[in-house]
Amino acid sequence: MFLFIFLTGSAAMAQNNFIITPGAEVTVTGNLPIFLNNISFVNNGTYNAGSGTLTISGNSLSAISGSNSITFYNLTVNNTGGVHLNQTIAVNNELNVGGMMNVKNNSIILNNTASIANENNSNRLTDDAAGTGNITTTRNFSLPLANVHPANLGVEFINAPALGNTTITRYCAAVVRNGSSAGLITRYYKIDPSVNTGLNASVRFYYLDAELNGTVETSAVLWKSTDNGISWAQISPDARNTSTNWVQKNNVNDFSLWTIGNSNSALPVVLSAFNTQCKNNGAHLLWTTETELNSEEFIIEKSSDAVNWKPVGTIEAKGTAANYHFNDAEAGVSYYRLKQVDKDGTFTYSKILKSECEVKSITLMLYPNPATEYTELVFTSDKAYKSGITVFAANGQMVRSIQTDVQKGMNKILINLSGLSSGTYTIKLNDEKLNLSKTFIKQ
Repeated sequence: MFLFIFLTGSAAMAQNNFIITPGAEVTVTGNLPIFLNNISFVNNGTYNAGSGTLTISGNSLSAISGSNSITFYNLTVNNTGGVHLNQTIAVNNELNVGGMMNVKNNSIILNNTASIANENNSNRLTDDAAGTGNITTTRNFSLPLANVHPANLGVEFINAPALGNTTITRYCAAVVRNGSSAGLITRYYKIDPSVNTGLNASVRFYYLDAELNGTVETSAVLWKSTDNGISWAQISPDARNTSTNWVQKNNVNDFSLWTIGNSNSALPVVLSAFNTQCKNNGAHLLWTTETELNSEEFIIEKSSDAVNWKPVGTIEAKGTAANYHFNDAEAGVSYYRLKQVDKDGTFTYSKILKSECEVKSITLMLYPNPATEYTELVFTSDKAYKSGITVFAANGQMVRSIQTDVQKGMNKILINLSGLSSGTYTIKLNDEKLNLSKTFIKQ
């Protein structure tokens, strides 16, 4: 015996709602279906889905919303006018996409073995808010994977080792870089496995023709970000299929954010390295570009709180893969980022680096000077650390090398000059953060 709950509103009454009021409870017994025709589903009470199917049909825009959480067993979208998702929902078995479903910055959580079905160019998930609307699932992959396509989300592991608990999220809008998303498909993926190093995996990323967004299928490449979308690196695919709409990459050793697009779509500049070192009481920034497309300049910005930024230098771009460096003579705890400016004025930011180059307050003296058998290096330091002392002849040859423990406060280090010829010498106190020198005469 089946009980069909069939609720109908006319096209002129598209704003009709099926509302579960606060304190009310709707329980579906077994696999009984519920049909909402041109009616929105609003849950302000309790909805127990059982193993039933809720179908939203019709030809006028409907919505799923409410103040309380909603978990469906089966959810079918057959409304040609579309369905808007105004809150996060969960599905325990199947999401059947028979119409356009706009997630609008919300999430669809596919629990356990749930999956998405029948998505195509005309009926698919979108996010016109161009934000973080997504569909996501978490699975436990305790064994190696072969041709596994979790929840039909669009990521297929052709082969991979056991990844442990793995969350796969498909975002329903394009990545926005340089103020534009043109040339990048209107979906991107985040893969977050428990095991995420040395994977040597092969993976396929799927898309629909309706999501191409200006991407040329025959030459499409992958883009990968390891810093939550701040910067993107271009990855050449190992295979692609423009009929079944996928791009494949082999020998993947770790997962993060991935998308598909044209080779010039994500950044005017692709950084392969960006780091900072402490040098001469200041910060020394170094970066390397992997590619540069119409790049104009790099503006180095600095902040004390990673919120408020000011420019501290500009370096002209070389227009091709190159190494760059910049010195900030002012030490202390600081944050740095690169503003990568294109010739058309568009720009993007690099990841943020934190520098903790502490000032060493040192006054360096030698006594006696001139000297005969020895001289004493006298200096003060505001901290204890390990350092090296070297003595160089006038021709640049090193004649003495001493490793020493610098103490906080006053330091006196005796330098034995026996065996050295008469002449002018330079003594240096140097380590990875400091390089000071003093000249003396050996009589």
